[in-house]
Amino acid sequence: MSIRGSKKVSQAGQKSVRGKAPARSTMGLTKRAAHAPRSAAGRSFPVVAKGASSEIAADEPRGEVLSLRRELTSTHNYLRSLLTDHEATYEELKAANEGVHAANEELQSTNEELETTKEELQSSNEELTTLNQELQNRNTELARVGQ
Repeated sequence: MSIRGSKKVSQAGQKSVRGKAPARSTMGLTKRAAHAPRSAAGRSFPVVAKGASSEIAADEPRGEVLSLRRELTSTHNYLRSLLTDHEATYEELKAANEGVHAANEELQSTNEELETTKEELQSSNEELTTLNQELQNRNTELARVGQ
């Protein structure tokens, strides 16, 4: 006997509880329709309680089972495509990251060369400043002697 076929109790005599559907009687077990699990497509799954006979699940319509299998296959394929896209994106990011690391190493090398050049220029500037001071002192001395 299927869950749908076991609904023999009249709903006219049952009250709804806080907006929920009236309780359904299934072989002495009561479940609220609002608690039936739903698939991603919004289909409700049959409620099979603990201890219920296996014939309840065995009477499932083949069309629903096939539909659920198609949905599962479709979801599986979608997840596979997401995984493939993720792997491709990961490889692209990995290659881009390696390029960034190479560029960073090159910039660090250029920066070191610039630091060395800066130190050399500072040293040359100090020498030129000292030489300039000596030449100004000589000019001052020659100007004083020439007078």
